[in-house]
Amino acid sequence: MDLQFSLKEAAAIADVPEPFVRKAIVQKAVRPRRVSVGRAVRHRFDVNDMLFLKVISEFPFDLPRRDKDALRSLVQGRQTHAGKWSKAKTDFVARNGDLAVVVECKNVRSRLLRDLATYRRGVKRIVSDPEIMAGEPVFAGTRIPLAHISGLFAKGVRREEIVEDYPALSRADLDFAAIHSKMKRNPGRPPKPLRFVRRPLPTKRSKARSKRP
Repeated sequence: MDLQFSLKEAAAIADVPEPFVRKAIVQKAVRPRRVSVGRAVRHRFDVNDMLFLKVISEFPFDLPRRDKDALRSLVQGRQTHAGKWSKAKTDFVARNGDLAVVVECKNVRSRLLRDLATYRRGVKRIVSDPEIMAGEPVFAGTRIPLAHISGLFAKGVRREEIVEDYPALSRADLDFAAIHSKMKRNPGRPPKPLRFVRRPLPTKRSKARSKRP
């Protein structure tokens, strides 16, 4: 499944805080693909990147770098053994002597794939038409803005209340909006700073000249 997602999308779909993802990039715990967009560099995450982020984010303690590197290799499927870690179907096992620690990932993987499918379907449901809400992205066949529904989820409004107020939206629409609500909006273009021009005060001579016919 060769799908690529932005940092904001990956964090929202995997339900991992954006600061955690950014820190993982800086520390090189996760290594998403880098693409150039104009002069800027953007990161693109695939499903395995998101699964790895989800696994290490839910660990009850911070793993050492060597364990993160080993787990990343196993998640990406390049090998079945790395360091003291090994892959057992959908789980990961760390062994040290007679002691074994099993990290069960079946439910994590299933939830991630479900949310990924929800997000992909939801994106196709969003349209933008200049004649509808001045081009604001809305759910297809409605005049309901995505930003408004996502904002309700972000504010903690109960799903039941949203369903009651917007019966035109399906369960899948609301699931997508719930994922979308986890994305922080990009800051708008900062306003241009005010520029004050100081003009010299008129002198008596200039006043006299201005009164001449």
